[in-house]
Amino acid sequence: MNRGSDVWCVLPLLETALTDVNAAKTLYDNEYYPQAMFLLQQAIEKGLKAVYVQNGIIACNEIKNKVSHFPLKALPKILEKHLTQPSIKLPNKLFESVLQADTKFFLDTIGKLEETLKRWKEKPIHMLLNDEKVLNDVLKTCSEIPQKVKQTVEQILERFNKVLVNKEIFDVFLKIMKIKPEENLIQKIEKILNLIKPTIITVFQCTAILLALDAIFEQQVEITRYPKTEKIGPKIYTKNKLLVKKFPKLCNMAKSALEKLYKNIPHNKMWKT
Repeated sequence: MNRGSDVWCVLPLLETALTDVNAAKTLYDNEYYPQAMFLLQQAIEKGLKAVYVQNGIIACNEIKNKVSHFPLKALPKILEKHLTQPSIKLPNKLFESVLQADTKFFLDTIGKLEETLKRWKEKPIHMLLNDEKVLNDVLKTCSEIPQKVKQTVEQILERFNKVLVNKEIFDVFLKIMKIKPEENLIQKIEKILNLIKPTIITVFQCTAILLALDAIFEQQVEITRYPKTEKIGPKIYTKNKLLVKKFPKLCNMAKSALEKLYKNIPHNKMWKT
């Protein structure tokens, strides 16, 4: 299957995710806390799936499956998708070797975030409800993600530019990669990188925020719906719990990320199969 062309479900996924967020806020305001937790997690999951479909990581016919939420190593794949999309009409080989190096560079740069997500997921579900350190860490991490991701993406794209501005290195690179030189190729690539940079940064930022939020809320799904033990189940979500108190801020972070993703989707092309 050509996953790259199978994107018709991206816009509906994001629209439904935003509806879920609004419903979650309404439920929270009416003190239906476990239901609000459940719907927010569903919104986050739909947002992540929309990103993965849009970037060819999964297909529309796979969105109903339980997708093991891709860790941060999926983000360089999104960068590759943007740089090698057909509309750019640049030789894929031009980016292959650089992208391989940048995958490691990207993970090394924000690898601490992945370690943080793993640490959150190792916490017992019911303990997260009142773990002030973890929940403050979530808020702090989500607030720091945009700048960290922006710096990382800019550094990656700058590495491309360093190859481009040195004509001697660039010519050798083309020769090694067996790429036929094109007229004004350097100028064309520089123009494209500057054009797509804001979109890449936004998609990376929003995806990383959703992954961080999902690390907390994915674990809540089961006990928001069914009792796990006599004492652990939907009834533990009371207004005095820290996760419940911080829910509005976390919900707003998710909504902001989803809205930005929605604005970055080319709406007029989404319904083509």
